[in-house]
Amino acid sequence: NRCADLLKEYVSSFGEENCRLGDLVTTWRRTQACGLDALFLFAGWHAMPEEEIRRQLEAVRQAGGRTITVANFTFMHSDKAFWTKQGAEAALVDMWGEKVKPVFGYPGYGEFGIEYGKRSVTLGCPGAAAWRAHLLKTVRGLCAYGGDLVFMDCFGGAPAQGCFDARHEHGRRVDADWTFRRTVYAYAAEQAAAHGQAIGNEIVTDIAAAYSPFIHGLQNAT
Repeated sequence: NRCADLLKEYVSSFGEENCRLGDLVTTWRRTQACGLDALFLFAGWHAMPEEEIRRQLEAVRQAGGRTITVANFTFMHSDKAFWTKQGAEAALVDMWGEKVKPVFGYPGYGEFGIEYGKRSVTLGCPGAAAWRAHLLKTVRGLCAYGGDLVFMDCFGGAPAQGCFDARHEHGRRVDADWTFRRTVYAYAAEQAAAHGQAIGNEIVTDIAAAYSPFIHGLQNAT
């Protein structure tokens, strides 16, 4: 069917998305023709010129669609500038003093990728001032793209666990990270409102839901 053909075209056998930024409007129209309401693309367009991203998102809006800009608010990738400069001091640490590095594999990788392409990613602690400042900068960047909604991936509830690095602002209160997540959410809601945007959130929690009119996922519901 048309939907299957569309997905095959944009996703290779190894699960890599093939959608180019310049094809965004065409992709939106084809998605609508298939009866789909949304298409979630991991395309790595953050390296593209901001004005070009803004232009393409506006073109989708003019065509009758809506756009969501997404960033992960928990993962610290070791190939990024932040990790090189401040990653060690901002990482979430377990009770043995080791950085928490879960291994992730997603269905979009394809069967081969799920088996052999899992990635180990260090988690950031919201109680670390450096990581929190980085998240606030990320919020400003997402809002600047001019989409309809800013989506805060992996921040509402999962992955979540206590951080045992007493140097962070939570000190020895390993259960206090929501005190600092709330600060990030409040800032995000303020920035989004100033840009006429909404906040999206992954996983339902009582605190996160208060800031997020759009919620994805019901895991770890409280």
